[in-house]
Amino acid sequence: MRNPIYHTGCLLIVASFAIGQTTPPSTITYISKVPFIVKTAVFSHKLSVGDRTHTLSGNIQIALAPRKTGIQSNHSFRLGKPLPVDEYTKIEYSYTYAKQPLPNWKPLIPVETNNTSFPFGSLLAAFQLQYGDSATLTFRYKKGGELIHQAVFYRPGSLPVIEGYRRKEAADSIDSKIKSLTANDPKKQWMGFDSLKGTTLVLDAGKKLDLLIRKNNWNRDSCIQFRLYPSYIKAKPRWQITGHLLSLDSLESNNQYLLDIRYLDMELVNTYSLKILPHWYQSTLGRSALSLIGLAVLLGAPYRYHRYRLQREARKRKQLEDQLTNVQTQLNPHFVFNALSSIEGLVSNQENERANEYLSSFSDIMRDTLKNSRETMIPLSEDLDTLEKYLRVEQLRFEFKWMMDIDPALDLDQIEFPPMLLQPVVENAIKHGISGKANQGLLLIAIQKRNNDLVITVEDNGGKQITSNQKRKGNGYGLQLTKDRIERLRELYKTDNISFVLRHQSNSSKATYYFENWIQAYENSYH
Repeated sequence: MRNPIYHTGCLLIVASFAIGQTTPPSTITYISKVPFIVKTAVFSHKLSVGDRTHTLSGNIQIALAPRKTGIQSNHSFRLGKPLPVDEYTKIEYSYTYAKQPLPNWKPLIPVETNNTSFPFGSLLAAFQLQYGDSATLTFRYKKGGELIHQAVFYRPGSLPVIEGYRRKEAADSIDSKIKSLTANDPKKQWMGFDSLKGTTLVLDAGKKLDLLIRKNNWNRDSCIQFRLYPSYIKAKPRWQITGHLLSLDSLESNNQYLLDIRYLDMELVNTYSLKILPHWYQSTLGRSALSLIGLAVLLGAPYRYHRYRLQREARKRKQLEDQLTNVQTQLNPHFVFNALSSIEGLVSNQENERANEYLSSFSDIMRDTLKNSRETMIPLSEDLDTLEKYLRVEQLRFEFKWMMDIDPALDLDQIEFPPMLLQPVVENAIKHGISGKANQGLLLIAIQKRNNDLVITVEDNGGKQITSNQKRKGNGYGLQLTKDRIERLRELYKTDNISFVLRHQSNSSKATYYFENWIQAYENSYH
């Protein structure tokens, strides 16, 4: 990429932020009177007090930035307007650090190469910092010694610190990415976590554990390494990468673990002790009680087995009858009809591979639908999981984009929700709104908490959904079914605090579900 105004002193930078990047090094562009590029590993994306740049890696390389070639950079600091290149002949530079405490002034030579790879033909400095050391790069005019710019690089002896923990029953899945981003945001405080004092933590048997590592300004969230191992093991396992939210879901009861954490490129290690209490049956009293119970069961086994077999057969017959009734009366034929129509369309277009994939995923959705059709309410997390499967299936055909924004203050496993209530509206948004826009189609689903209220919106950029008043070959029945179900919910709970509104504009449609006082008080106190 050429810069046609090279001689005016302008600098063209192409920012390249690699999300999820796990392989150092990174590059920082300093846009100052003399633009230069620093190559290092994990660094602070904000200048610290005294305009120092903190880096976890002691390896630092500095090169003069080319002025007529576009360059890739992970981050940039804007510190001033670049001087014209003609001024370079009047400038000299030096760098100092522990092994080179006195400045050695050198002339500044302009970069005249088309190379777009570091160091672009002009390496100014390369050095290794120890913990607590700093290095200073200085530019000045040769005549008179007037200072032009000075940059300081510092390597702190930092240790990651666990500042909060949360015990939980099971591992979360839907909102793990949102929690990780929240944990790495210095401006946000994650609710529901207790402060950790010291380096020892005791956990009840069967519990899972979320750990919050102190937030900072490092340019990468995944800059922390950890290893977890039983305290009696001498051979320590390999280091693994984590972000500032560390979830431990494989802790065995009646055991004691050691957790080591450190930053990348650092040898300093912080060690924590995790003690997992035994289950009641792993204690001496519990084992004695189990022995007595086993003896009692053994003595009464023949009679109990005969009675149990009769009861099991009666329950099985009743369960089969209920399942048949539920499938016949509660299965959503509208959803099945549209799904089969989609498969037929793929087959007609000779997209057999997509049709097979669609049919396989559709069977998973049908299993969820059949299971949930027997329930009036299910956890919101399960309903969103089924909805996500459906969205991924429809993407096979229409190639649209979608995003699900979930308020981190919500405990999705604790909130009860009517199954398949969102699906008809999402289906209409896809097929009658964004199906013809290909990869330009966008569907946004937001689940928000407002005080004790639950608000869910489904918005698309198509603006062509079919309302329930339109009768075009059966289209609109899904929306009518949604309104009918909400009316029945109002009757069931004897309230008018459940509402559904659908609005259309020329280039978008937005459906809003509003559940007033839907979130339970104990769920609020949990967060």
